[in-house]
Amino acid sequence: MARSAEDGHCFLPQPELIASAKELLSNQDHQAESETVEGVIEEMVSNSDLIVEEVEGGMRLYFKPTFYHTENNLARILRERTSTKIEIDTQRVNNWIERYTLKKQIQLSPQREKSSRDGRFPNRHDSHRRTRLR
Repeated sequence: MARSAEDGHCFLPQPELIASAKELLSNQDHQAESETVEGVIEEMVSNSDLIVEEVEGGMRLYFKPTFYHTENNLARILRERTSTKIEIDTQRVNNWIERYTLKKQIQLSPQREKSSRDGRFPNRHDSHRRTRLR
């Protein structure tokens, strides 16, 4: 699990965990057996060294406890923060947009201007572009 965490994984599905463990435990003189690895994994689950979660389709996902609790806590925080509607002072935003576009001598595309006036603020990845006035 530590090696997978270095690659950015928070969990591993059972087949990948078994394959990874077999690769780490095998050498020229010894080939790790899947059954043995599965037994060690189950022992780690019983000792709370790994947390297992079964998802749709019966796939078992294995987490290091620190990652499991961190991911769950992050999901809880995101759920709480995104469930509250944020009130936007559209008049203030529109005044700022007007001052900014005048100062920078740019004109928003009609789509961006409309979405900004409606309180929808596209991010930098949106396709609406600005044009420079000269």
